[in-house]
Amino acid sequence: MRLFAAVLVGVSGLAAAGPGAPTGATPGGAVETPATTSDVDQAALTAPPTTALPATGLFHPSAPRRVLDTRNGVGWGAAVGSNGVIGVQVSGIGSVPVGASAVVLNVTVVNPAQSGYLSVYPSDATSPPNASNLNFDARETIPNLVTVKLGSDGGVSFFNGSSGSTHVLADVMGWYDSFFRPEVTDGTYFVGTSPQRFIDTRSALGIPSGSTAPVGPGGILNVPIRGRNTVPPSTSITGVVMNVTAVSPTDGGYLTVYPSGGSLPDTSSLNFAAGQTAPNLVITQLGSDGAVNIYNDRGFTHVLVDVVGYFTADRATAGIGQMFAVPPTRIFDTRDGTGSGAVGPIGPGGDVPVTIAGVAGLPTTGVSSVVVNVTAASPTAGGYLTVYPSGAGLPIVSNLNLSPGDTVPNLVTTKVGADGKIRIYNFTGNTHVIVDVVGWYADATPFTLGTSATKLADGAGDAGDTSQYVRSDGGTVDTARWTQDMVDHAVPLPLPERGDAIELDPAVDRTAGFSQPNYPTYDGGYLKATDMPGQIGGTPGPIGRLYGLETSTSTSLFGCSATVIARDLVLTAAHCVYDASAAVPGFYFSWGFAPGQYGGVNLAAGSANNPSFWTTQAAYLTSAYANRFDPWFQDFGLASRDFAILKFAPKTINGVTKYIGDVTGWYPVLMNSDLSPRLVVGYPGGSTQTAPYCTFADLADCFPYFCFSPVSGSWANAPAATGLAANSYEVGIGCATPAKVPSGPAGGISGGPWLTKYQGQWYVSSVTSNGLPVTSNGVTVYLRNIWGPYFDSTFESFLTFVNTN
Repeated sequence: MRLFAAVLVGVSGLAAAGPGAPTGATPGGAVETPATTSDVDQAALTAPPTTALPATGLFHPSAPRRVLDTRNGVGWGAAVGSNGVIGVQVSGIGSVPVGASAVVLNVTVVNPAQSGYLSVYPSDATSPPNASNLNFDARETIPNLVTVKLGSDGGVSFFNGSSGSTHVLADVMGWYDSFFRPEVTDGTYFVGTSPQRFIDTRSALGIPSGSTAPVGPGGILNVPIRGRNTVPPSTSITGVVMNVTAVSPTDGGYLTVYPSGGSLPDTSSLNFAAGQTAPNLVITQLGSDGAVNIYNDRGFTHVLVDVVGYFTADRATAGIGQMFAVPPTRIFDTRDGTGSGAVGPIGPGGDVPVTIAGVAGLPTTGVSSVVVNVTAASPTAGGYLTVYPSGAGLPIVSNLNLSPGDTVPNLVTTKVGADGKIRIYNFTGNTHVIVDVVGWYADATPFTLGTSATKLADGAGDAGDTSQYVRSDGGTVDTARWTQDMVDHAVPLPLPERGDAIELDPAVDRTAGFSQPNYPTYDGGYLKATDMPGQIGGTPGPIGRLYGLETSTSTSLFGCSATVIARDLVLTAAHCVYDASAAVPGFYFSWGFAPGQYGGVNLAAGSANNPSFWTTQAAYLTSAYANRFDPWFQDFGLASRDFAILKFAPKTINGVTKYIGDVTGWYPVLMNSDLSPRLVVGYPGGSTQTAPYCTFADLADCFPYFCFSPVSGSWANAPAATGLAANSYEVGIGCATPAKVPSGPAGGISGGPWLTKYQGQWYVSSVTSNGLPVTSNGVTVYLRNIWGPYFDSTFESFLTFVNTN
């Protein structure tokens, strides 16, 4: 389904000069009625509802910093009351910038009056989730590491699910950046490893001296990480995730984990009572020597360290390790059968699977590791639980240590097995187990593009034959080749007549690698004006809405999305500038571009002094797009070449000659990009938008829409059996346009940029081309899984051609 929507207009001043076929005529008739406004008109409009930005990005470990201590008024001035909720601001405090998407907190409950639980969740949630982070008994001090998505205001909420009050502490240990804040750089990727024990002071494992003595009061245990066991020696590895356990301490106290060579922070990583065996997940930076220190506050205690992963700045991981935080969601509970259907505790030696892929909004494929809060409830014996990837051997590590009758939680980060599951092993006794998912890390896509040289060469000479490039005004074009209507692309399969469908053998077009996995949508909803990516100061930004006329006499506008990619160039989909399916194929007319459109735009304000509405000079696309039938989408216009560039002439603004990019800024194009997740932005295409303003009823159609998703794979657009170029590739992502778009599926998102963030800079790595409609009772309810061309050397040559013509 081509993402394209017509919108009705009532502006008599919209006109175009010349026909659309590239025979020397010049389309691009100006929208030149007298200006009535100097800018995008949004003063009288009410913004549509917005949703919280997706919690995704790279991890930034930080020195521990306390943001909440109800004992002394840090973050909140009193203990949290029975069933009470408090909110704490996190972003903008210390090292956590405004715009961070999620944080890692070490949360401690101190001296609760009654037993209960604590839930930590985004501040903009309307109610606490059916999930817990800490479970506690009266008068118990217990910590747990928490990964939590930030609310839209940069805060988190704490809910005390008990009948008494409790004090709460929270220390920030690190944060995740957001794709909406590309100025934040130097984040790190997570790489999960098979759990492995690095330190056990009981047996001198990992202790150079061979001593089996416990760590004494004020003692510091140095633990080398980098270059040991499952962790490579690369200096790009800057942080570690490990489960730390205090065993048989002689006094109540705490352990603090911090970078080797650094100063001891005024925070704790793990709190324990005398005789208690207490674990906690710890995320910490490494010292320059690749090691961490563990400080023991008082008494004597044995220490265990089990490493489950590390953070690296090495981008060679190609998309692995980007974080997707999700609202806390219960996915497994043996007390009521959630996640398994079986009710009853796990017995001694029990080893049960827990499905991760495809639950709670997680994708069915592409999950490298998962972050879950695991709770043991009512164990009958002292023992431990081990959480590990399905398909791997049971490791000699522990994640939770149990005491009879206690309810024990711990945050767990673990790799996910190839079958999309993890396993939980119970050493002894019987215990109920509860699992709440809070986030996951992306794996490399399960599909591979291979190298551009072997898989992405078009085979028709696109990269070196300038006759393959088409310009809307007929300049520098092999017009004879252009008008042959696919004759020079003869194939063994009979060519259809224009307008007729061609039916391929399902055995041909559904071969391995030719289908899309069921990825989550991460549809984000509508962007606020301040969240439009790429704004420079108060300028409208590079992304905008593209308008055009279907014929030279048309009064019907169509709408697409487009992006400024150079000082005078705007990128969109080819089907937004050229009609390959018409009886007489040709260019559309009178393209107008409103960069940064937010709300209604006065289309009559097309004067040279109006920086918010621009008209084009010329349009370019490849003849490979227009001269081929696409066998997958059953339409003329080859989807893997569905990109076009509009060129804009400068104009005088306030007495100064400016190009469009001087006003908006621009995104460079990224060729041969990796398959890391993409941010997709575009404008929904309603059917009743009218000019000069959007109608109030369809107001949401006038605002930018975004979604965020992993790349869900690649597929051969033209199978070899069709005789078309076999090496024609697209990439797909699981973005959706749900029913929140008032007038239905967002056809107008066509041409919207797929943005990739690299070293703090936004790049355009594709544009929206096609989408798969989802129907209910015969009615299309939204679009799911959209596709765009892969930008390789062909696009690079095309861009060079445009720049020189």
